[in-house]
Amino acid sequence: MRSLLLASGLMALACVEEGPVPEGSTEVLTEPLFAVVVRLQGEGGSAVVLLENPLTPTDLDLSNALPLPGNGAVFGHPLEPSTLFVFSGDTGVLTRFRIRGDRTFAADGEMAFTQLQTSLRFFSSNHFTILSSTEAYLFDPVAGELRLWDPDAMVLRGRIVLARDLVPGPLLFPVVGFDQHVVGDELFTTVAFANSIEDVADRTSLVTVTDIKRGELSEIVAINTCGYVRHSWLTAEGDLLFGTDAFSTAVGVASEGQRSGPSCIMAFDPVTKVQRSTPVLAAEQVFDGAPVGNFIFVSDNQAWARVLDPSLLPQAALTTVEITGGPYWRWGFIDGFDDPTWTILDDRPVGTSFADPFDIGDVRYAVENAPNFEGSQLLRLNRDGTLTPGVRTDQTIRGLLPVGVPVP
Repeated sequence: MRSLLLASGLMALACVEEGPVPEGSTEVLTEPLFAVVVRLQGEGGSAVVLLENPLTPTDLDLSNALPLPGNGAVFGHPLEPSTLFVFSGDTGVLTRFRIRGDRTFAADGEMAFTQLQTSLRFFSSNHFTILSSTEAYLFDPVAGELRLWDPDAMVLRGRIVLARDLVPGPLLFPVVGFDQHVVGDELFTTVAFANSIEDVADRTSLVTVTDIKRGELSEIVAINTCGYVRHSWLTAEGDLLFGTDAFSTAVGVASEGQRSGPSCIMAFDPVTKVQRSTPVLAAEQVFDGAPVGNFIFVSDNQAWARVLDPSLLPQAALTTVEITGGPYWRWGFIDGFDDPTWTILDDRPVGTSFADPFDIGDVRYAVENAPNFEGSQLLRLNRDGTLTPGVRTDQTIRGLLPVGVPVP
């Protein structure tokens, strides 16, 4: 398999050209396609594959993939659907690509984020927020800062420190929530600071509020999240819902309840900056009290989650990392938060706790990872409690985004 991937990468190099799309030659892509981002095993690196339909349960063909430097995070431009941005965590360089009508890629500008090299362990395409053709934000997971940059000119405009000075003691790293939300003229980001991997689960998460008109931090609010939050959702009524990360859940299991609080879903009002005093949903209300985390919202009162099956755990003690990456997690669906009903899907294979969502229009997708990340499959998360399987690969799917035409 390794030699096949190397050959695929060499073939794909011929599909990349330097410089802008020549005027009067091949036009930019205008057909609706999907870009699937894959992290490659073995030698490492990543790749982007263009598909007409990602919801076909077939093996992903990497023969015409765009190879990416290092462990790249890929995100699109909401105003320019034929544009892709690729960030290399190994170099801190952001490259802009134009997708041509013949489905090839043209490199069209780059910029370096100084001192922003990272393993991307806590980094994703959702940490980029583009507000206009000249204004965008990137969360820096190394320094705990927001970087303001210009997607058109590809230059850095400024930086905003997120609460680092408010947290006492030496800190190993900040960890940011998976989603950022724009409400009015404010950008909401969740961040937790920690001295160790497991320490993340014990820390209260902070909601940082950035005034995007003035380009400065305006407020910091501490929220009791029953552990570190990962996914969030903006309801029709304007509330932000936050769900506990499965890593926090695994910390509690590994420590036999000595660290990390129980999983929950909390609500936060972005207008008053006040958190609801009681959880919207407590973990003991669902799945017979089994450990649960990584709540992925699909509506204002429905969520998918990763549920730890205690019957699959060995008798020997496991570390947090072994629990999150091992074959112990199943899909669970929650319908209604006030008086919830729930189901666990036993027909899906067990896998890791990791399952980050990707939104295309009003449809939400997620990745199901095999134990130890030895393969993955794309899934559509339906509101009727079913999952629609998509493309699969023996590599790791890291992202999905629409290209070619704007999403309605």
